Amino acid sequence: MKKNTNLFKFLLLIVLPLFILFLKFTNQLNLESRLIQMSNNTSGFRFIRRIFYPQALWLKTDGNRIVNEKGEVAILRGVNIGSSHWGYENWHSKAVKKAVKDWNSKIIRVRLYPEDIINDPNFFFDLEKQFINPARHKGVYVILHAFLEGSETDLPDEETIEMWLKVVERYKNEPLVLYDLIPEPHDVSQEQVRQAYLDLIPKIRKIHPRSLILVTGVGWAREINSYLKNPLPFENLVYRVNPYNRVGEFEGLFGKIALKYPVFITEFGKREFPPMNERDIQVLLDYANQLNLGWTVWNFHSEGCPCVLASWQDFTPSDWGQLIYDELKKEPQVQTLAEANPVFENPSELVIFQDYFYNGFTERGWDREIDLHSSENPFHGDYGIKLELKKPYSGATFMSYNPVDLGKYSFLQFYLNFSKNSPFKLKIDLRDKDDQVLGETEINQYLLISQGNWYLAEVPLKDFLLGDKGIVGIGLKETSGESHQPIFIDEIRVLK
Repeated sequence: MKKNTNLFKFLLLIVLPLFILFLKFTNQLNLESRLIQMSNNTSGFRFIRRIFYPQALWLKTDGNRIVNEKGEVAILRGVNIGSSHWGYENWHSKAVKKAVKDWNSKIIRVRLYPEDIINDPNFFFDLEKQFINPARHKGVYVILHAFLEGSETDLPDEETIEMWLKVVERYKNEPLVLYDLIPEPHDVSQEQVRQAYLDLIPKIRKIHPRSLILVTGVGWAREINSYLKNPLPFENLVYRVNPYNRVGEFEGLFGKIALKYPVFITEFGKREFPPMNERDIQVLLDYANQLNLGWTVWNFHSEGCPCVLASWQDFTPSDWGQLIYDELKKEPQVQTLAEANPVFENPSELVIFQDYFYNGFTERGWDREIDLHSSENPFHGDYGIKLELKKPYSGATFMSYNPVDLGKYSFLQFYLNFSKNSPFKLKIDLRDKDDQVLGETEINQYLLISQGNWYLAEVPLKDFLLGDKGIVGIGLKETSGESHQPIFIDEIRVLK
């Protein structure tokens, strides 16, 4: 009996570890995955696993921070590595290793397609071979997120729900796997998105009570501040955002909620539309440092841009990818944040811009150059908007991701600065959620007070055909047919 016991110990402590080491350096990772699955339920295998794999700690939320089970703040930063549909065989596992070892990534984000998991019984082995196991070897976390090809809203359908139930069942004992349930909701209301989470999260938590779940908002996952008014009633939630936006827009999309709840930035990158340049990226990274936010940049590849790689073959950084590389090399320092103020709305006004955009507003326009964070000539505070209308009939539109009900308000008010010698002529319009103009009017007739070149404009809302429609846009259009000097805009709000 004693000999059998000694033989078992020999096999357990010597032979099996050598066998696992062999597996780690071969392509037989399906067997490795099977052994890891066994380790979730077998104490002997769990012991071996602790020896050969860095053990990721369970994550949870604490106030507005993500912490591990030791109570240490976890500011996780890394990259998106597309999906198994991108790249070539064995490239993804190499990419994970490069992202972790060379770029110092602490987390990766991977796309899942529901049909793969539902229709392919071997898909989990492929996912683990290419992403999960390489991440496990390095002791880093993996965010799994859905991609709903062809969806008109990105809200989960029955197939997506079935996928997530299979995924959480598979990884319910894996602390390194995190769940980003809904990709980029669009053409739906915030309440519809909220209801989708209320339906799905209890199903997830029934299987995996400890799961750390990422949730997002409307506007292609751009706007999450509105959750402050009606947060989701679950623990261990992280509000996440894809801010392909510009300086001056970040605070109004996610900056407020980050003071009260954990926030994670899941995608951003240099692109032409929606416009985001290197200055915007640097300001976003600095803002993330200020708020203790983790992030995953899009995309650790040279295709499917924005791309942080100039070449997927040798993993050379792109021009702006070098900025990301340098940032990832720094270890984030935990900052002390001011306590979040209670959500307060002045019932007599709705602020649209005051140093930066509020209430989910951003800017879109044509044939113009615009600085949404200009310190050149603010009327009040530190920053205003500098608008250069480069061509006749060019313009800008301030758009909100959530329809705004103006029924209880009377005036649109803002400050405008322009040269008196400029052939200045602007029209203003309001737009509904379908981008239909609800009437327009000349601004010049509403200019009330002059302070130097600053004018106060108060435009009566009764001059527009609002009806009972909520507005999502305020448009400014040059109508003189001539280009002119820069215009400065500040302190935009609607008043009762």
